[in-house]
Amino acid sequence: MVRKISRASSFLFENVVLLVAKKGYLVLGFNKPQDCLRKKNQSSKILTVADFYKQRILTWP
Repeated sequence: MVRKISRASSFLFENVVLLVAKKGYLVLGFNKPQDCLRKKNQSSKILTVADFYKQRILTWP
């Protein structure tokens, strides 16, 4: 269980970093990443956008 928590924390941290680095919060309509991350209802959208950036933008030629 501790390993799963550690992996989940790392996954979340990585995606938040990508969200901020690639300005994915702007896609969700927020001016600042802090505002985006404070919204409880946005968490699934945040992870979806972060995953999109990770798969598409970071592997762009």
